[in-house]
Amino acid sequence: MSLELLDKTRKIYRLLNRQESEKVDFNDFCRMLSQEMEVNVLLLSRKGKILGMRVRKDIPVIPQIQDINYGDYLQKDIHERILNILSTKENVNLLTLGFNFDQVQDYQTMVAPVNMAGKRLGTLFVYRRSGVFSIDDIILMEYGMTVIGLAMQRAESEELSEEQHKENDVRAAIRTLSRLEAKAMLYVLDELEESDKNMLITSRLADQVGITRSVIVNGLKKCESAGIICTRSAGMKGTSIHLLNELFTPEMIRNCMGE
Repeated sequence: MSLELLDKTRKIYRLLNRQESEKVDFNDFCRMLSQEMEVNVLLLSRKGKILGMRVRKDIPVIPQIQDINYGDYLQKDIHERILNILSTKENVNLLTLGFNFDQVQDYQTMVAPVNMAGKRLGTLFVYRRSGVFSIDDIILMEYGMTVIGLAMQRAESEELSEEQHKENDVRAAIRTLSRLEAKAMLYVLDELEESDKNMLITSRLADQVGITRSVIVNGLKKCESAGIICTRSAGMKGTSIHLLNELFTPEMIRNCMGE
């Protein structure tokens, strides 16, 4: 391994260590790879979502993805072709991936699946206008892919942990409700689904469903205390209700009531 390549891999490794105690920012990884490999970079999730990207001023963006931004999804047919690449492939013909534009033959592309523990987490897609990818480029790409895979695995674990935490919050809140209050919250959620402004008149709902207004109000107060909704009085217009936890759903209430 050349000293230059070793220095580049160390820069990527230091970036991973620096992010160990912080929220993972995949744009940082893309920026580092872009700088060291002199390429434009896209990091895709396994569903084709853009998790990170970096575009250099000296490399024209592929026309079919020039309007794509962080958080957008890659064109479905192109992503499906990329998913068919199961190991790192250098100097890929863009035409075989579904790209078709003037001067397409001038571009060189490398695609690397990001796999961890036998599971595909995403894909690293890099390209430049001229100059085929060398052995050093492939080594750096695969090293970067491994480092990004570790970061993606950690981010996925954190996301699952956060999702579990949010679910636990909802379940705990629902368990503080009496059965009648839980039933009232089902009616509230149904009413909000039909309302464009998230506005609820509790007295009107009480009359409609045959539950006293106090039961509805108590249920709302308990849910707000648990931090899963936010309410604000709008006077004669009613009460504005906003969900702070998207897992607070009729299905979740029914599941908890059935436990």
